[in-house]
Formats: sequence, C-alpha cells, structure tokens
Amino acid sequence: MKYGFIGYGKMGSTIINVLLSSKGAQSNELIIYNRTRTKLDQLSIKYPTITIAGSPVEVAEKSGIIFVCTTAGAVPALLKDISRSMGPGNHLIFISGALDFAYLEKQFAGALTKTIPSITLETGRGVTLVCHNSKVTPAQKAALQRLLGASSKLVEVSEQRLDDGADFTSTFPAFIAAMMDTWAKMGINNNAYSLEEALALVLETLSGTAILLTDKGFSPEMVRDRVATKGGNTEQGLKVLDKGLPPLFIEVFEATRRKRRESKASMAKLVENHHSNEFE
Repeated sequence: MKYGFIGYGKMGSTIINVLLSSKGAQSNELIIYNRTRTKLDQLSIKYPTITIAGSPVEVAEKSGIIFVCTTAGAVPALLKDISRSMGPGNHLIFISGALDFAYLEKQFAGALTKTIPSITLETGRGVTLVCHNSKVTPAQKAALQRLLGASSKLVEVSEQRLDDGADFTSTFPAFIAAMMDTWAKMGINNNAYSLEEALALVLETLSGTAILLTDKGFSPEMVRDRVATKGGNTEQGLKVLDKGLPPLFIEVFEATRRKRRESKASMAKLVENHHSNEFE
C-alpha cells in the first residue's frame, strides 16, 4: 500500500520524517505532493525511493491512506480536485480539526479521520488525538495505529472533544517551552547564573519531573509533598503559584478557544462561498 501525503509544511514534514525514522513506513511506500516542489529536494536525496507526485490527484490515485497536511482553507478546493480519484477503499486523514465531518462527508463518502498530532512525535512520546467517522473500519484504525503508534500514543476521542483536547497535547509543548524560558529568565538573581546555565538546569529538572509523573507513578500532589516542607521556601512559592496560575491559565484557555471559534466561523464562510461559486 502507498501512503500519500498532500502538503509538506511544519506538521506534514514532521509526520513524514518520524514515520521514516521510526520505521512506521518504508520510503518506497510514500508518495508526496507539495505545491513548492523544491521543499522536497533534501528529502528525496536522503530517501531516493520516495515518490514525488506531480499533483494531489496523483497522490489520490496511487494511495490507500492519504494524509491531508494543507491548511484548512485549502481543503475545499483540494477535495473538489481529488474526490473523483478516490473510492471506498481510501482513507482520508486530516491534520486539522477546523472542518466538520458534516461538511467533509458531503465531499467524500468514505473513511475520514481527523487527527491532531504534536511536535513531541519527534521524541517517540506524547499524544496524537484521533477521531473517526462511521466509515472507518477496525482494519483502517489498526493500520493508522501501526503507522503512528511507534512514535506517539494514539487517543481516540469524539469530534466534539477534539478541539479542547488540543490544549492538552499539540499546543501544550509551546506553552511549556514559554513557561520554562520565562522561569529561567526571571530566576536569574544578581547574575549568579547565566541564562544558558539557568535554562539548562530548568530543562533537565523538567525532564526528570516528567519521568516521575509518567514512568514512576507520582501524582502532582506527591511531587509537591516530597519537595515542599512546612514553612519552607518551596511552600511559599507554591502559595504564590496557587493564587496566580489559575486565572492566568483560564485566560490562556479562553484565548485559544476563542481563536478556534473564529477559525471555524471563517471556515464555515469559506465553505459557503466555495459552494455558492460552484453553482454560479
């Protein structure tokens, strides 16, 4: 079977390179199309048996599983181009949750999956959220598990839960990185440590703490109790965090969810205009 990819942007390239490095797929099983072909030059040099397609239609014609890694705004026109080249055996996978199954199923009557991967694919850890329409078979789910399961944990959710789940998975690495960077910058006192030294200490400690919470069975409360002593400096710092973090995080969630609502509204308008133009 050929695994097709339409788009080689940030996440598309991440998935492709992780699949190849983890042996989730062999290079001769991949067929890739990108609008700017030169972006695929280094990949094709490293993996000469990859098929570089000349069009999205070629990907659709030659692939069983097709990852659509374009922007959501490009999907309506793309589906119009490739829908005639697909049949009941195809499985379309979108890496954006902006378009609802209700719309997608009008364009393609077969198996559809929406997935939200994370940059942590590159570490072999983290979560890939997936939701399937009713046409996705157990065999197709198993095939997707074989492809991505070596580099992340696949968690199946309903379409209604997909967007909110992104705040815990795909966007969260950026938030963690920003928090750790700020922690290191704000923690430097009288130049006792350089920023590079402070950040190195913070990130190594973050890595160890994550292992305690994931591999060693610690709960967040257990970590707090093990570190903080009554009346100590850690306890005083925790009091500040307990007061300041909840309203700050609520503001972050409100911002991301507001942006998603705006994006969905824009997509709905785009879809409506695209549909209207087809009948003019």
